Amino acid sequence: MARLPPVPQKTNRQKLHLNSLILAGSCIPLLEHFDGSHRKLRDFFKQSCLLFLLCPCTYPVDQTKVVPVVSPLTGEPLNRVSHLVEQDSPILTSWDGFFCKHSTIFVNSEQDF
Repeated sequence: MARLPPVPQKTNRQKLHLNSLILAGSCIPLLEHFDGSHRKLRDFFKQSCLLFLLCPCTYPVDQTKVVPVVSPLTGEPLNRVSHLVEQDSPILTSWDGFFCKHSTIFVNSEQDF
C-alpha cells in the first residue's frame, strides 16, 4: 500500500490569511478599525469578546479569534502586529497571549484598562 506524502504545515501567516478569507465570506459583522487610541481600546476588546461569545462556532479556537482583531488594525498597532506576522510569532496562535501583550502595549500606564 502506497503511503501518502505528509501534509505540509502552514505558517501562522498562511493560517491568518486563510482565516481572513473565511471571515470575509461570512455574514458576521467585523470589528471597527482601531488605531491604538487609548480611549477606544477597552471598547475594541469588549466588542471582540462579545463577537466571540455570540459566534462560538465561527471562533472555536484561539487563532480564529486573533484574525478578526488583527484585520481592523491601522497605524502603529498594525505596524507592531505586522512585525509579529513577518516573524511567524507563536503569539498569533494564542488569544490570551495576544490580548495580554497588546493591552499592555496600547494602554498608557497612567490609564487603567
